[in-house]
Amino acid sequence: AELQQKKEVEDATGEPASAPTADETPAPPPAASGDEASTPPPPTDTASPPAAATAAEEAAVAPAGDATADAAADAAAAPAEGGGKSLLPQLPPKKVRKYTGNVGIEEDMLHEAIALMKEQKWDECFDKLEDIDPDGEIGQSLSYKNTRACCLWQGQQDLEGSVAIFEEILLTNPDLESVDKNRKTVLMQMKYRDFNAITELLREKKLNEAEEALRKFDLDEPITPHLRFNAANSLGIALVTIKKKLRNDGKTWYNVVPEAIQYFEIALEEKPDSIEALHNCALCLMQCRQFDASLEYFDKALAIKPQLVPALMGKATSLQRLECWK
Repeated sequence: AELQQKKEVEDATGEPASAPTADETPAPPPAASGDEASTPPPPTDTASPPAAATAAEEAAVAPAGDATADAAADAAAAPAEGGGKSLLPQLPPKKVRKYTGNVGIEEDMLHEAIALMKEQKWDECFDKLEDIDPDGEIGQSLSYKNTRACCLWQGQQDLEGSVAIFEEILLTNPDLESVDKNRKTVLMQMKYRDFNAITELLREKKLNEAEEALRKFDLDEPITPHLRFNAANSLGIALVTIKKKLRNDGKTWYNVVPEAIQYFEIALEEKPDSIEALHNCALCLMQCRQFDASLEYFDKALAIKPQLVPALMGKATSLQRLECWK
């Protein structure tokens, strides 16, 4: 066949046919017919790897009614934004609480929570309590409420929520000393927290905000003598610094120094030998023209520290106003 083809070329052109060069690529052989199969060319090293299937392709090949197919179809139909990535923050899946309603199971869970509480594993303990129906028999038990209150206090730092549960327990069980002791401890912790915030306001010289917060501060029990002194003394100092406030009518002012005297006296109930409170109270009395009373407090301060110059000057001024020249 090749010789015949070569002869036909020579007859048509009048020139001898040349053999193919090394640069020329011979034509591929004709495809096999019938049952004969053609051999595919071998793969080359430069072939690119197959691309990952798109969501649309996955939806096309997924079986009908498959949840994966539905999700892939929804993903394919959604518009691509930001390079195909969601711009919304990915939040952790919220745990779905499914109460069993089984008293025995919930009782075992409560025992596990109490054991975790004793080990001070507060987060694990609180998570275990969350699986108990609060309206069920176990959820209404004294042990559950007390354990939950302790978790809110120590683990979640929810002091107000903890006190609310302790007080709920004491409504029906007023003789539980341990619960009442925990309630008072949490209330004390709340007061120290609030007073630290007030102290920060005073440092920033936000006197009006500090004075408003101090007026709301509870000086009654439970409270330590140290905290009661500091709170009352700080409020007195804030009022003396402000001196006057606008009345509710928005037109007239009133002197707050007499009110400051009351808080200095409360501070002195807790710490009678406080030179600071004695001197401040004496100055306020002198401003209110109560010179006899101011002399009493100046003398108390000088009895503790005889060379206290501000107290000596204040006493001299009070004596001068009383015309006690000697």
